[in-house]
Amino acid sequence: MRSVGAVEVKGIGVLGPLVVAGADLPAARQQRLLLVALAAVAPKRLGSDVLIEGIWPDARPADPRKALQVLVARLRRALAATAVDVSRTNDGYGLETGGVGLDRAEFDRLCTDERALPTVALQERRRLLTEALGLWRGEPFGELGDQPLVADIANRLRLDRDEATGRLHEVRLALGELGGLLPELTAWAQARPVDEAAWCRLALGLHGNGRPTEALRTLHVHRRTVRETAGVEPSRAVAELEARLLADDVHSGAKGVGGNLRVPTRSFLGRAGDVRAVQRQLAAGAVTCLTGTGGIGKTMLAIQVAAGRRQHHRDGVWMCELADIEAGESIVDALAGTLGVHQQRGLTLIETLTSAYADADALIVLDNCEHVRASAAAVAAELLRRCPTITLLATSREPLGIAGERVHQVGPMVVPDHTGELGRRTTAVELFLERAREAGGVLEADDPTLASVAEICRRLDGVPLAIELAAARTRAMALTEMTTRLDERFRILVHGQTDRPLRQQTLWNAVDWSYQLLDPSDQELFRQLSVFLGGFTIEAAAAVSGRSEVDVEDSVWSLVDRSLLTAGTGTERTRYQMLETLRQFGQHRLLESGMAEQVRSAHLDYFVRLAELARDGIRGPDEQRHVGRVRDDLANLRAAHQHALSSDRIDLAAHVVTALHGYAEWRQFFELGTWAIATLARLASVDIHTPTLHAIAGWSRCIAGDFDAAIHHAHQGLEAEHHGGIECGWLHDVLAHSAYFQGDVEQGLEHGESELARARAHGDPYRLAYVLADSGTHAAIAGRIELAGARAAEALTLAAQIGSPSAISMAQLAQGFVLRADEPVAAIQWLQRAARLADTVDSAWTASVCRGELALLLALHGDPADALELGLAQFLGFRRAGDDLRARGVLRMAIPALHRKLPAEHWVDLVVLDVGTGDRPHMREPFNDRAVADVVARITGTIGPAMSRQAADRARAMDDTEVFDLGLRVLRRALEEVRGERPDPPPNSGTARPRP
Repeated sequence: MRSVGAVEVKGIGVLGPLVVAGADLPAARQQRLLLVALAAVAPKRLGSDVLIEGIWPDARPADPRKALQVLVARLRRALAATAVDVSRTNDGYGLETGGVGLDRAEFDRLCTDERALPTVALQERRRLLTEALGLWRGEPFGELGDQPLVADIANRLRLDRDEATGRLHEVRLALGELGGLLPELTAWAQARPVDEAAWCRLALGLHGNGRPTEALRTLHVHRRTVRETAGVEPSRAVAELEARLLADDVHSGAKGVGGNLRVPTRSFLGRAGDVRAVQRQLAAGAVTCLTGTGGIGKTMLAIQVAAGRRQHHRDGVWMCELADIEAGESIVDALAGTLGVHQQRGLTLIETLTSAYADADALIVLDNCEHVRASAAAVAAELLRRCPTITLLATSREPLGIAGERVHQVGPMVVPDHTGELGRRTTAVELFLERAREAGGVLEADDPTLASVAEICRRLDGVPLAIELAAARTRAMALTEMTTRLDERFRILVHGQTDRPLRQQTLWNAVDWSYQLLDPSDQELFRQLSVFLGGFTIEAAAAVSGRSEVDVEDSVWSLVDRSLLTAGTGTERTRYQMLETLRQFGQHRLLESGMAEQVRSAHLDYFVRLAELARDGIRGPDEQRHVGRVRDDLANLRAAHQHALSSDRIDLAAHVVTALHGYAEWRQFFELGTWAIATLARLASVDIHTPTLHAIAGWSRCIAGDFDAAIHHAHQGLEAEHHGGIECGWLHDVLAHSAYFQGDVEQGLEHGESELARARAHGDPYRLAYVLADSGTHAAIAGRIELAGARAAEALTLAAQIGSPSAISMAQLAQGFVLRADEPVAAIQWLQRAARLADTVDSAWTASVCRGELALLLALHGDPADALELGLAQFLGFRRAGDDLRARGVLRMAIPALHRKLPAEHWVDLVVLDVGTGDRPHMREPFNDRAVADVVARITGTIGPAMSRQAADRARAMDDTEVFDLGLRVLRRALEEVRGERPDPPPNSGTARPRP
């Protein structure tokens, strides 16, 4: 061991001046250069010609090969006292380290281990990166780093060091180590004036340290530097960070993560090389497909790869499960559901989806494509064609077979061979030992134990799932017994199953073997639990199995111990989930038992009850808890509804749909409209739920802009009320909103009055509170402020008595509308309060309306930068949800803020937006329309009538997509103008500037 500075070097050090532990370096520069070159590529070799060219680049010896041999001999003598030697083969010369470590190799290993960790494993990532960077003692290869023979390698090492330093900065920011880190971030960024990531990290550090103005100024300086030195604009990442800083949407140093990806907390072993390889293959506009046999670990690898990319995709990382899709045509439905996209009128669902994500920067994982491969390939190809900035990652047992596909074959884990040449501590053995320890097994790391584990891993072909299942049994079974039982099960499985591929036989055997080791009671529960999708609670498992919760809990934990279930967290209780491969196995066994229909019926009955309990709970102060329960079990509720339809239990299908109406209405769960339409198609006559089914179907059609269909459903529902259906309080709501969206405010108010009279007669306070708030809002829109104020006041009183956050926030919204003309500052405060309360119960509808209105009020009476931020967020949210009516309204309400912040050369675009949104269906609001009209009038007075007419003609020739694209461009352009600047004073200098 040699000490250089503060760093002790064990072995060979090249991350700084060359060091070889236990030896004095040769004085001859050429010998040191030879040693550095060989150390730089070890364990690879360098050819004689390469070495000759690098050591004597200018004046070669008369006999260069002889000279090289002499140089090697002298170097070997200099290293004689160490374990290091130079060897020669036909391939050239190589460095034999004799077991002595290379600091370069150790640095690579530590960085590789860090990249393979989940993003959230901050402490462990910090430890690995700190240790890796601690190996550096100076510039690579010291004074020899600029020699042509090693210059390229030295540059690569510097880049690797800089990347690791940046990653450590990110981790320390995320851990909140702000004060002590700032000087380092500042020096790092100043030394790299065009390094975008460095300046973004500095801005985050300043903001987190309570210096938001300096953070914005830092990004402004970087933007100017890039423009002046490179002649280009900074990337969207800088603009997005500026927007988040302006909105104070930075709660820690970590960048916000979007999407639905969930990373398991268990350790991820043996795939670091695969993770790096797949991440290198990922690219925008392309699909990378992970292929391999079932249970080989494709899904887990995809999750780890995606987790490592979450910080790089502005629009999130999304996991779309296709395992439960039975027909290829359902893939688009599943993908749209994952991404939160609702079908738009006049477009197919795939057209709607690709329109919503046309310019999105997102990573989408399509998991388990093999059984619908052709359809999955078609959907992937269409996505890539229409969404060139999307990155796709798929898992399948065979490639999708589309042009440009990048395929990564996921093979078995490395297992020891029979000769022992690969060593017993391979990745498969390490996985077995790790999972055995987690299961409570006591294994000694002696030679007999390692030999038995190696044998088991070999027999299981290195399949991760099979290894984990075997390891879980070590708590109750000796390794020698396990080896015997594996042999026996292999023979049983092969018999009668020879048409299966060999590895599939092994995987099936591993699952079947674990199943056979359960006692009969646990086997029965395992079969029954396979009916759940998306997880379950103990309460749900007890209901489906017919056992007590105490009995079920014991069996569930037994299954968890055996890795046949995984435990996670839910809204209020622990949730359990079965791996898909295991669930399919359980379904097979359930069918064999002859109990499948009975179990599915119990599943249906339980989720009908859950939906009905949620229906009542959502209407009171405990709304948040019931909303969480429904959200956690949407997959099970969907399956229950489908089973009710397929088994002709239409009454229960109707129960599920109508019970979920209160959840769906506020949370923009538009998929419920599809459920309602499918249920109505199966009803032979009027059912008590028919009016509500028509209301749900009508509302979904209204949001899609299909007003004729919406009105038809509403009238059908009212007719059904007269023929035995239960009165529904939402039918006139559908008629009212269809009228509002078509510009007929008076007719909308008439329907609102009709519903108010019905609600008062009905006596349901929750329904009355909603109708009063809705009626007050629309009365305010129509300019009937006195009436609106009375309705809002009554709604506030009634909602407070009920205690439902959705009802209270809706009443607060109405009050904000009442005050917006005469008391705009108070109106802003009411709307902000309503939006925050709505957020607590996922009441996206109310929150979105509030923030859409705030976009206009803040433009007129507050900070236009805040107005633009809100406008952009709400516009994108409505577009992704498929609610084009409200997206159109948000664009209109953003025009005053856009006018204040856009340069004059862009004002003609605002005239186009005014006509392009005003001539299409949107919520007509005289107050808002007057404010927009005043701004547009000032614009037309400036640009002149001729240019205004041209802008109007241009707008009328555009379709919705073109109008929305223009709106998105001008919103982003205006935000570029305000970022880094002080906000303009409000038009009324005596008015306070509320901030959302």
